[in-house]
Amino acid sequence: MLALGSLRLQEDVVGSLSITGRDVEAHLTDLAVDGSVAPTTQNAAFYGLQKFFTIVLKRELGEIRAIRASKGKQIPTVMSEDEVRKVAVWLRNAHQRGDAAAN
Repeated sequence: MLALGSLRLQEDVVGSLSITGRDVEAHLTDLAVDGSVAPTTQNAAFYGLQKFFTIVLKRELGEIRAIRASKGKQIPTVMSEDEVRKVAVWLRNAHQRGDAAAN
């Protein structure tokens, strides 16, 4: 019997697993496209599966060309001059009133 964390597999079951690199590629692509996961999540899945292939299945994963998860565009939020002015006035007034929200 082979123990992998809480997963216990019989040696004959491990040998008969027919998971392939294409299955892994499809799973990683699905994570990126349908799962909308972060790149670090996809990377963790990839390296976990790579170790599974190497240690448990005792075979190479092969080349994986999955669609990669991408970091969304991070557009900074910019306030207009009028919005900045309103916030500054509010803060000044709140400070003068001693509002707890300003502290």
